[in-house]
Amino acid sequence: MYSEMPLMILACFLAVGSDVANGLRLTGKEGEDITITCSHSNAYGNTKYFCRGECDYKDILITSEGPNTAKYHITDRGNDFDVTIYNLEVKDSGLYWCGIDRVGVDTYTRVDLTVEKAPEVTDTSGQSKDSTRPSDTVVYIGAGLGICFTILVLVLLLLFLLRRRRSADPDEKPDGRSANSPDPGVIYSDVTLNRTRSPGPMPTIVPPSEAVTYSTIRGAHADSV
Repeated sequence: MYSEMPLMILACFLAVGSDVANGLRLTGKEGEDITITCSHSNAYGNTKYFCRGECDYKDILITSEGPNTAKYHITDRGNDFDVTIYNLEVKDSGLYWCGIDRVGVDTYTRVDLTVEKAPEVTDTSGQSKDSTRPSDTVVYIGAGLGICFTILVLVLLLLFLLRRRRSADPDEKPDGRSANSPDPGVIYSDVTLNRTRSPGPMPTIVPPSEAVTYSTIRGAHADSV
């Protein structure tokens, strides 16, 4: 079937000249996707295919009976079918054909596709730059992370120096006072002990009198209960 396509295309110009004359002219942009809708009459049960250039067997890009690819996708809807071309490139510009497999002569719809180059992005300085370059947001994020890392290193270095200074002065308390400094929260009082006793009057010793009777009182200790 497909090997006879070059001759079929010539017959197609004669037999279905209206389809070729009323073909599709489409324009897409680089990097975008485009969907082409092809319509044919009495093609509900026929095989659909999409080809390029001379539309020989080697030029067939996709058929309704084969698997879809990463570049081309076909959807059979009876008398109509859609072909999607993904990620357009400038080299995709050219002549395509929507073909219907028929008994005898196949019928075609011509598709002229033009792919325009993606516009360049101009920054505020007036210099143009490719739209595929990294966004300025990525640059800002990287700079911010670098600043945060620098600040973190400085803080850790300061803490290390403070800790080293405290360890070098063992008499210093955590609150900055020396170990010998008085605690402001404690009330201190001065106590002076005088060990010199002042001389007092000598005790008067009364000699025992003969009229005094002395008795001895012997005390009894009570056992504890």
